[in-house]
Amino acid sequence: MDAKKLERLNELRKLDAEKQAQLSHRKYESWTLYSSEYYELVDLNAEERREVARSQEQAHKNDWENEPATQRQYDYIDDLNVDLNGRKLTKVQASRIIDAVKNGQGVGQFGLEFFSGSN
Repeated sequence: MDAKKLERLNELRKLDAEKQAQLSHRKYESWTLYSSEYYELVDLNAEERREVARSQEQAHKNDWENEPATQRQYDYIDDLNVDLNGRKLTKVQASRIIDAVKNGQGVGQFGLEFFSGSN
């Protein structure tokens, strides 16, 4: 191969390497832009998902706080000899009464009394 052809081949290789470098740089810039947008989107969606989960949890909590006590709770309160005098309770109220009796705090703070005799 003569010197001119070799020189031209080297020029073409150099141009090719520069083109690849430019293309690689563009690909890198595109990937960087894409990845930063992607991660911003992912983070935004993660925050939105957390917000939805918090609101659903709050809605569930509010529902639970307002739901009537279960028959099992009423039966357990009865087994603890607490006189409800026909009072209707929510799940939360029943749970607090049960916890108070189990912890030895009594039920006076709820305006209730223990049965005076056996039922």
